[in-house]
Amino acid sequence: MPTISRLKTGEVILNVDHSVGKFGRNRRADVQLVQLLLNSVIDTTKHTGPISNPPLPAPEPLKLDGICGPKTIAAILWVQKSSNSGGGSTFGEDATVNRVEANHVGPFPGGKLHIIWEIQSILGIRDALPRSVADIPAQPLASELAKEFSKGLVLRP
Repeated sequence: MPTISRLKTGEVILNVDHSVGKFGRNRRADVQLVQLLLNSVIDTTKHTGPISNPPLPAPEPLKLDGICGPKTIAAILWVQKSSNSGGGSTFGEDATVNRVEANHVGPFPGGKLHIIWEIQSILGIRDALPRSVADIPAQPLASELAKEFSKGLVLRP
């Protein structure tokens, strides 16, 4: 199930338990977390502009159904391609979101930037991270993360 992880750097992030995407295990609550975060990025592009230069058109918002279908995979690829187009960070564009292990000291384990870290970095900059379980409309994701938020861990930009 998704968790809130405190990394060695002290950073606190929402984290999938298993991979999500084209080559992922695609467990329902993990997929819902990725869909929720992707929808937040898609929504912020309407208010604060694109996440890449040149801009790539944002996909339509996703249903928080926990199913990793073609629209979810397309949205993951959109973030990967948008992040690659700006230079600097590079992702494999394989449409897969992997777990960030708590012992990683940076977003580049194995030379590959973790997409879940990048999505939350974008949301942090745009002040759009979920602050409590009230910001998470989908079950079972909300009840799973309620346990994590109750530990007092807070996501900060």
